[in-house]
Amino acid sequence: MARFVPQLDDCSICMCPPVAPCTTPCNHTFCASCFSSALQFKPPAHSGKCPICRRHVSLYSTVDVATSLPLKVPAVTTIFGQRYLQQGDEGVAAYHFDSPDDVYISYANAPSGWTHDDGSPPPEKKIFTDCSFDPGTRTFRGTIRWDESPFNGDSSWDYEMVFSENFAIIEGGRMQATKAGGGAGATHKFPMDLCYWRGLPPLDDIAGQTYIQGGTVGLASYHYEDMSKPYISYSSAPPQWALDDGAAPPSKKYFDEAQWFPQTRTFTGTITWSPTSFGGDAMWCYTMKFAEDFRTIVDGSCRAYGPEPGKEERATHKFGLQLRYRLYDEGEAQMGAAFEALNEPFPLNHLH
Repeated sequence: MARFVPQLDDCSICMCPPVAPCTTPCNHTFCASCFSSALQFKPPAHSGKCPICRRHVSLYSTVDVATSLPLKVPAVTTIFGQRYLQQGDEGVAAYHFDSPDDVYISYANAPSGWTHDDGSPPPEKKIFTDCSFDPGTRTFRGTIRWDESPFNGDSSWDYEMVFSENFAIIEGGRMQATKAGGGAGATHKFPMDLCYWRGLPPLDDIAGQTYIQGGTVGLASYHYEDMSKPYISYSSAPPQWALDDGAAPPSKKYFDEAQWFPQTRTFTGTITWSPTSFGGDAMWCYTMKFAEDFRTIVDGSCRAYGPEPGKEERATHKFGLQLRYRLYDEGEAQMGAAFEALNEPFPLNHLH
């Protein structure tokens, strides 16, 4: 049987003329839907390898042919105005890019054992010198000078930081130390030795946020992207999670009677499983109390009820005890995926 050879303009995935064609940086053209589904792009990186040449591609670098616009625009498009935290910790050698003229390392919460060689603590704010940023390669360069008092025997640190396409993590680069005597010191590489991701902005609401358990979006995660239609996501639920009629739980299960009380940071809503049930439960009634910084759900409960006509309360699950949920952090998730791709353990000591 003769082998089918597609036309040059055909999508190389479905072998048909491309619908809503998109072009990768390596100049390969696909249907936008074929491209996204074939590579199974997932947040937060939205990246993978080209189906033809295996070069790195992403939704951020692949453009719509009709508009020349990227298939996805990252929420953040520069390092300026951002801060990058070491394993998610504020003020523990955190990098602050407040503006092109104000870039520094914050030691505001540095451990007491971190001292200069003369025994003095590092300053709360240590300014970078000789700074430059190349937006084309997303690369920052700068130097920290310890001329007055060496730090671990070093007189300076020269940095090169390469940021991911969505500016969520520092994905490459290195810090090269110079000894006080003038010789080369240690080299520390991003992200293996220096593990940094973008710090979340302060929150005053749950609107637009996602709360996860088990570190996974879609494992009964709570989504408040649209406060008029909040939902629970089961998109990553394991196969053994099945409704009592044998069906898989839906990717999105919307709350009924959802209400948000900003004065008390409390959300209430109901999940109704009728006409089937889930583990014998026909309805779940939620009360969620969020922490003052909106990083965790600290109190409240999920009360489970049986089917009609008795509709008895079958169980109560407490937040902070049986139900442990925290804010989804895009940078942390992307860094975890980067370590997984490197077959290296992800340092999780920062998690509470």
